[in-house]
Amino acid sequence: DIVTKGLEFTFNTKNIVTENFTWDSTIVLSMYNSELTSFQDEDQYLLGKVQFDAYTITKTSAGQPIGQFFGYVTDGLFKNDAELAAGPTQETGTAVGDVRFKDLNEDGKIDAKDQTAIGSAIPDFTYSFTNNFKYKNITLGVVLTGSQGNEIYNFTRHYTDGIYPGFGDRYANVSTDVMNAFEPSVNENTDVPRISLTDPNGNGRISNRFVEDGSYLRIQNVSLSYDLPNTIFEKSIFSSVRFYVNVQNLYTFTKYSGFDPALGNLDQNITLSGIDLGRYPVPRTTSVGVDIKF
Repeated sequence: DIVTKGLEFTFNTKNIVTENFTWDSTIVLSMYNSELTSFQDEDQYLLGKVQFDAYTITKTSAGQPIGQFFGYVTDGLFKNDAELAAGPTQETGTAVGDVRFKDLNEDGKIDAKDQTAIGSAIPDFTYSFTNNFKYKNITLGVVLTGSQGNEIYNFTRHYTDGIYPGFGDRYANVSTDVMNAFEPSVNENTDVPRISLTDPNGNGRISNRFVEDGSYLRIQNVSLSYDLPNTIFEKSIFSSVRFYVNVQNLYTFTKYSGFDPALGNLDQNITLSGIDLGRYPVPRTTSVGVDIKF
C-alpha cells in the first residue's frame, strides 16, 4: 500500500499595469510525499540497486518514504593511531587515513546493523516563477524553475573518486579530488581518504559521503522579442513581423557538484530517484529568429 499526498498552489498576478508597461507573473508551488504504508508481509522491504545489482543504494520500508538512501554514516577520517585505536572495529585492514564510520547501535563494531536512512530525493517543494514584461512593442519573458530540500546520491563521484571498485581498477578514470587524498604529515587536513589499491576499509561503501544537497534554482528560459509597429503593414502583404532571441537553460544555481541536479527517476524506477550515474548535462541553447505573418 502506497499513499501519496501533496498540494499545489498557482498564483496569477498583475504586478504592474500602465499605459506603456505591464508585468504579470505566474507562480506555481508544489509539494508532495509518497509513503509506503504497508506490505502484505510485515518483514518485506524494497531495495534499489544499480550497476548490475552490485550496489544497494535505497531501501523502502513500511512507514517510510519511497526510495530513501540507505547506508553508513561517516564521521571524518582516522587522523592518527590514537583515533584508530579508540574508534569502533571496522575492517581488518583499516588504517590511518581511512573513513571512520559511526557505530549507530553502539556494539563496538561497524557492520550492516549500522546502516540507516541517509537522505531522500523527495523535495520539500518544487516551484516555477514565470514573468512577462512588456514595454510598448518589446516583450521580455523569464521562466525560473527550482527544487528545494531534495538530496542526490552522486554515484558518479562514488565512481570517479576511485572507489569503484577501488584504485585497483586500472581501466577506470578518477577525478582530481583524489589529488587531495590523506597522507600522514603531508596532507592531513582533508576529507578525502588515503589512496589504497584494495580499499580494505570499505571507504567506498554506500554512505552519506556521496549524498549531496540537490536543491537548485534554474533560469529555464529567457526570451526577448520586438514587434514592428502595425502602421508599417497598412499597405503590405504582411500582418506582423516579430524579431526574437530565446535562450534555454541559461544558468543553474546549485551546490550540487554533478552536471545536473534535475535528475528524476533512474531507469524510470521510483526506488532509484535522485541517483546520478552520469546523466548527460542539459545543454544551453540559443535561438534567433524572425516570425512573419501574412
